[in-house]
Amino acid sequence: MGYGWIGGLVWLVILGGLVWLVVSAIQRNSGSSPTSPLTTREKTPDAVEILKKRFARGEIDAEEYREKLRLLES
Repeated sequence: MGYGWIGGLVWLVILGGLVWLVVSAIQRNSGSSPTSPLTTREKTPDAVEILKKRFARGEIDAEEYREKLRLLES
């Protein structure tokens, strides 16, 4: 008769599993992980490549390219 706490424990495990699934799905969709945050230095090459491509396509002029490149490298 003193085993009523087992039902509560089962619900707690189920709730914990659901929370874990939701957090995992969000992390997978965002492409990041809380255990390995990206630093600015790691993001810079990608941003510079995007900037180069925009300049090559003519979306931005040389002055805007130089200004944005200077901001990214600082």
